[in-house]
Amino acid sequence: MNLFKALSATILGLFLPLAAWAQSPYPLCENQLNADFNILSSGWSRDVKQQQFYNKQQTGLDANDLPALEESWSFVFDDAVHPRSAPAITDLAVFIGSESGLVYALDTDTGCEYWRFQAEKEVRTAISIGKIDGRWAIFFGDQAANAYSVDAKTGQLIWKKSVHAHPYAVITGSPVLYSQQLFVPVSSMEVKQAINPFYPCCTFQGALVALDAKTGTVNWQFNTIEEANKASYRNVVYQQQYGPSGVAIWSAPTIDIKRQRIYIGTGQHYNAPATNSSDAIIALELHTGKKIWMQQTVSGDIWNPSCLVQILSANCPDGAGNDYDFGAPPILVTRADGKDVILAGQKSGMLYVMDADRQGRILWSKSLGRGGILGGIHWGMAASSEHVYVPVSDQFIPYLLEYDDSPKPGLNKLDLFSGELIWHTPAFFNCEKILGWGFGCRDGLSAAITVIPGAVLAGGLDGVLRAYDDKTGNVIWQYDSKQDATDIAGNTGEGGTLDAAAVIATDGRLFFNSGYGGIMSVGGDAGNVFRVLKKKTE
Repeated sequence: MNLFKALSATILGLFLPLAAWAQSPYPLCENQLNADFNILSSGWSRDVKQQQFYNKQQTGLDANDLPALEESWSFVFDDAVHPRSAPAITDLAVFIGSESGLVYALDTDTGCEYWRFQAEKEVRTAISIGKIDGRWAIFFGDQAANAYSVDAKTGQLIWKKSVHAHPYAVITGSPVLYSQQLFVPVSSMEVKQAINPFYPCCTFQGALVALDAKTGTVNWQFNTIEEANKASYRNVVYQQQYGPSGVAIWSAPTIDIKRQRIYIGTGQHYNAPATNSSDAIIALELHTGKKIWMQQTVSGDIWNPSCLVQILSANCPDGAGNDYDFGAPPILVTRADGKDVILAGQKSGMLYVMDADRQGRILWSKSLGRGGILGGIHWGMAASSEHVYVPVSDQFIPYLLEYDDSPKPGLNKLDLFSGELIWHTPAFFNCEKILGWGFGCRDGLSAAITVIPGAVLAGGLDGVLRAYDDKTGNVIWQYDSKQDATDIAGNTGEGGTLDAAAVIATDGRLFFNSGYGGIMSVGGDAGNVFRVLKKKTE
């Protein structure tokens, strides 16, 4: 592991991309995108229920195929430490965003470039693709809270829409395209500003915005906090404080086609007072945004990063909570008995199973980890009609937090009906330890996961992609993504931590980003490579 790179990325990643790699001119594809697309994967998960559980027809892969995989091609991002955008994949092109705000259309088979589009800020969201009024378009959001529609064949802007007026609003949760609408979750980086004792914390309030996919017109907006934000007390350096604030939506929403509903998971408050909409699963009417029900699992969770460092804690509220938001999308699944349930994994390490027909009533819950500000259950789970698969991060943040319980990082399989634990496989640690806690390389499972026939694909914080046997939990295959890569332009990059979006399995291939550095990753190993694995040719 390159310690200098990890240290540099951690120190600078909060403020600007680390200019560690200079990109050579990238070869353009000889042909153009003129034919219709066959969509192989679109959005955060391939279906709007966010299940991440796929059959052989959908993936072209099962557990037996994994040992035959090798790198088909890779793409090296320029000036990146944490490529986070999940691609939309078609038979012709892969569409993916970047830390620099560039969105690329790359040939699915070779990696050559069809076009590139420059967004205003970094694109962290997954890319969605669809045909709107006869025109193929891709959709995504950026870190300036802009939603975009771009022509998928040419890379020309169709429309751009600012979905929130707050100066620190961002789109981190992936927009979902459904029924000619784009549902855009809004979160915020104002929470980081609270570290400054002289910042008047805080005024952002989360939202879900429904846009017309053809025009970008706002159809409706749901605000996660009903109460108006107003001045409250002053902190110890006499800066005015405001609330209620926060309750961001960090993950993709989930669509319930049968009930014509949309489900969202919310985050913590940034400052007092607390409301009942933080750390909650909320059900809305799909076409109006009207709230139907809300199930809060942790009350009074008011937290911001100033609570981590005593000398900078002027904006830390009294009785601060634990930052136990829902970072993973809710999963809607029909059990084998025909009952629809909603699965919610929380950064507290708790898994909840809710009744879709009884106002989100909790059917059962189970603690699977110690929890923490980096999870617990962090980015995403997977589910079938009989089982739920849950990765646990449980990351230790050195010198900042103390825990009473021992961490339980690893992968879990549970019975969907009873919550019985079928197997638990502890996370591995395939890297050197420095200062006793593994700077730049960690052992949890923070990224979302993907289930293919016979195997669970889970990217580790140590940079290793592993396949776990569906029946036993044993590791049956692994690929170390930290190795160097050279793309078709001759650009050389380095892989690193696997985090955020799940590996995409489709058309007999695996597609994923490698690298998750920067200060907000708390020591994650920086990287700048998008990898494609394919079966070896005979």
